[in-house]
Amino acid sequence: MLLPLTMAFFGKTEIFMVNEMGLPFNSGTLFVSLLLVAFFYFGLRYTKQKGLVFYNTIILCTLFILIGFSTWMMLPIRANANTVINENKPSDAAEVLAYYNREQYGVNPLFYGPQYSDTFAGLDKETPYLDKAPNYERDYKTGKYIITNNYKNAEQNSDDNQKAILPRLWSTEHVENYMDFTHPLEFRMNPNYAYEDDLGQYGIDIDKLSEEDLKTWSNFMINRFLSMKPEWVELIASILPLTQTLSPKEMYSLYINVIPKGKYFLKYIKGKSEDKYEQFIVDLLKKEYDCSENQAIDYLEVLYSTREGREYLKYVCEKYGIDKKQITKLKLKI
Repeated sequence: MLLPLTMAFFGKTEIFMVNEMGLPFNSGTLFVSLLLVAFFYFGLRYTKQKGLVFYNTIILCTLFILIGFSTWMMLPIRANANTVINENKPSDAAEVLAYYNREQYGVNPLFYGPQYSDTFAGLDKETPYLDKAPNYERDYKTGKYIITNNYKNAEQNSDDNQKAILPRLWSTEHVENYMDFTHPLEFRMNPNYAYEDDLGQYGIDIDKLSEEDLKTWSNFMINRFLSMKPEWVELIASILPLTQTLSPKEMYSLYINVIPKGKYFLKYIKGKSEDKYEQFIVDLLKKEYDCSENQAIDYLEVLYSTREGREYLKYVCEKYGIDKKQITKLKLKI
């Protein structure tokens, strides 16, 4: 916390002295630097004269931490040199703080934050969006820092009911493992939920989809494509029984709400001839997932592609009482 608080002090003082007091750029940075030098000099001198060993040690520790972090000065020095590659341009304390906090990336809170179940709960009902700190940039014409983005409602706020102190089951990439370790989540679809409004937030106006667009929708193909990600096989399998009863609009809304948010690369798994799989394992998956034979074969393609998938196939066989000789025929290299 020491470094971000120090840089925040630098940044806020710089903006205040330039915008409110009319001083030139870097005045706040220079003032805080002199203030810190004076604090450490007089602090160490005073504690030494008074024999305050404990407080002298604390000041020395803080000083050496800041000396170690002084290597970060390379960032604004390089940024102000206007190099060809200058991502995020951390040219002053405020920009260096944003760079340090990795604001361009997502966050995984360590002390208080959402659990994996938040993925299925949606945004908080009371405060769905949060403001972020405004972004300042130098305006050399006016000699002030101007706000280029207020970042109003810029950050999604997860459901407060799904947050916990020291969250440990937080990764949306390991939902299946969490459920195996604990128990499946208990949830239900809200029949009164405004799915059309939700789709609009993702840049799709459901009312503008033509009948031709809806006719091209294939629940089977969508499920097959999404199941290319091994971690989602269980999730897609639980959705399969709904594909016969929900309309394309309802299925699309369901996918948006249950598929973990993020950007993913789904590697297409080419199909194999049916005779490469023992018929009994195909029948087991048909029974386990309540699906057709072709769909069961598609799931086998995915499960065979990872070690976790092959372990799951062994688990299914043992679950239905298949003897070890038949299991060995599957050639499950775990």
